[in-house]
Amino acid sequence: MRYLFLVVWIMVATFSSAQEINKVVLDSEINKEVLIGMCNRDGFKNELFKTWFDEGYSNYLPDANTVKELKKHKKDLTVTIVMATWCGDTREQLPRFFKIADEAGLGEKSITMIAVNRSKSAGEVSIEPFSVTRIPVFIVYKNGLEIGRITESPTLSLEKDMLLILMQAE
Repeated sequence: MRYLFLVVWIMVATFSSAQEINKVVLDSEINKEVLIGMCNRDGFKNELFKTWFDEGYSNYLPDANTVKELKKHKKDLTVTIVMATWCGDTREQLPRFFKIADEAGLGEKSITMIAVNRSKSAGEVSIEPFSVTRIPVFIVYKNGLEIGRITESPTLSLEKDMLLILMQAE
């Protein structure tokens, strides 16, 4: 059994490392360059996305008490984000998420991002397992199990909705 796990892990690691991160392509549906596939925060250093990301990040002031509570629940917390650089809701919520993550001490290794084009295709990456209908979607996991989602826009605020998801899962 351990051998099988090791073989699967090596295959996943090999595939992941061979895959291009922060790939920019021309989305022919909207005639704009967009991120596609697996990406990380470094993708938002690209001049195409930097302005709106940096502005949204610096202008957002998360609720300090909520962030303090989030810090208490960050152990074994991971988030997968399916988003699009062309999407207005992503442009608003993604910088806010990273501001919250930074203040709550949620490390980059706890965050997985997948960017899609206008057709909701992530190129070589399948988003089918996530059953995405609208974007962005922040899928929250605790101990590897999905415990909730925030789709498009939060109900209260991103940090408050995240905390509610975590509190309801306990």
